Amino acid sequence: MPMISLSQTHDRVVEIISKSCSEWGFFLVTDQRLQPELTGRLQNVGHELFKLPQEEKERYANDPSSGKFKGYGTKITKNLEEKIEWI
Repeated sequence: MPMISLSQTHDRVVEIISKSCSEWGFFLVTDQRLQPELTGRLQNVGHELFKLPQEEKERYANDPSSGKFKGYGTKITKNLEEKIEWI
């Protein structure tokens, strides 16, 4: 998994994030200096979102029939053209 230290220059961080997203689809951020309370709140919001019923989560999702939705996938997926909805 790509690990990205925010202690690097802005341009370098942007470059690494771009590469990580296109090649892996995710990354781990280090040296972010966020307050523990903020990360705790973020985790709580994430847990609440994933507890929602599927139907409610789908209201936040993009419509795949529009052809403009974003999904996730990486170069290591078998079908590089496949997009998977984020719900």
